[in-house]
Amino acid sequence: MLKKIKKSEFLSNSLILITGTFIAQLIPIILQPFLRRIFSPSDFGYFAIFTTIVGVLISLSNFKYENAIVIAKDDETANDLLKGGIIISFFFSLLVLILMILFESTWTAFFEISDFSKKIFWFIPISVFALSSYQCMNFWFIRFKKFKTSSANKLIRRSSEGIGQLFFGFLKKNKVQTGSYNGLIIGAVIGAISNFIFGLWQCKKFGLRWTYFNLKNIKNALIKYKDFPVFNALPSFLNTFSLMFPVIIVSYLYGKEITGQFDLSRVVLALPLALISISVSQVYLQRISEQIKNKQKIFNEYKKMLFLLSSLSIPGAIIGYLICEPIFTLFFGENWDTAIKITQILIFSYAIKFIVSPLSVSIIALEKLKWRALWQMTYFSLIISLFFLKGKSIEEFFIIYAIIEVGIYLLYFAITTKLILSHDNNLRK
Repeated sequence: MLKKIKKSEFLSNSLILITGTFIAQLIPIILQPFLRRIFSPSDFGYFAIFTTIVGVLISLSNFKYENAIVIAKDDETANDLLKGGIIISFFFSLLVLILMILFESTWTAFFEISDFSKKIFWFIPISVFALSSYQCMNFWFIRFKKFKTSSANKLIRRSSEGIGQLFFGFLKKNKVQTGSYNGLIIGAVIGAISNFIFGLWQCKKFGLRWTYFNLKNIKNALIKYKDFPVFNALPSFLNTFSLMFPVIIVSYLYGKEITGQFDLSRVVLALPLALISISVSQVYLQRISEQIKNKQKIFNEYKKMLFLLSSLSIPGAIIGYLICEPIFTLFFGENWDTAIKITQILIFSYAIKFIVSPLSVSIIALEKLKWRALWQMTYFSLIISLFFLKGKSIEEFFIIYAIIEVGIYLLYFAITTKLILSHDNNLRK
């Protein structure tokens, strides 16, 4: 088995990313039982709203040029796209800050944030800039097969984030007045900034000259790959919005307490996506991008990925459903009964997402962004419809949400398969 992994570049690179991601995710996993006993469900509700806002804004902040870095035709263009993406992220974050100042009363009222609580939300612009800029750097590392570096940075972010949250949790436990939920958010900000700083240093270490900015070349590179902001940025925003907006809907319909319960469910269910699915998708994107450049068929690679992800996802979902209740009670305490019910309802929809999400990057590699845009707009429309479920019980709400997730991701799978088969058929002609 070890010999096969060493011989297979795909398996080897995937294993590096998965191992690094797994080690990085161990830190917040180990800390969760402590943090969930220190901070209340309402505290985590505020934290979920903060991370949701940041996550949605990140999806727009560099106009999705990070994806273009991997498929750029030459290394100089990739370097220019990296710098261009960071410049765009800076001005986008500045715009977010200005809008927050101008419409302060609007967003504080919508999210029901008190005058004391809103202080911590001013960290949103810097978090957006740090994380979106690092996204560009990470795809630069992927392009040049610096998979160990990408894995190491995940560890840096999660360890600094975890240490920060644990420190402020210690202060809270000892009744130091820092704001009951602030420690969770400040820890996340510390992790984002640490990740950004180390990313800058590592890019320089691998030969990128940060002091050299040819604005004309950067402009030309951005124009050359303008399809990404035109056909990918807004749909990607809608997709991220669709993934994260349920947190805001739950907060609006059921309050911060249930939002905190939902947040724990999301953390647990998203763990396989974070540990395996996302890492594999990055290696898969790099691999099939090379094959497409070389005018090779990619369906066989697609089938291997489908088999690998399905063999992990389906048994995992069944086992997770059966052991969910004792695991939650053991690790997180007695205050998370609603999170258990939500997890059991959503677990199979997350299993489908685990399979389809990595495969869907094939659409990016094939540059069929219009299809992706169409799917994401459909997804967005369905998620918005959840607002009309006011008056439904919590269980009814999440059952309908799970049905939407399963249906929309099966549609995504069908679209991806169709485009891959079409690509391979065209090569035969």
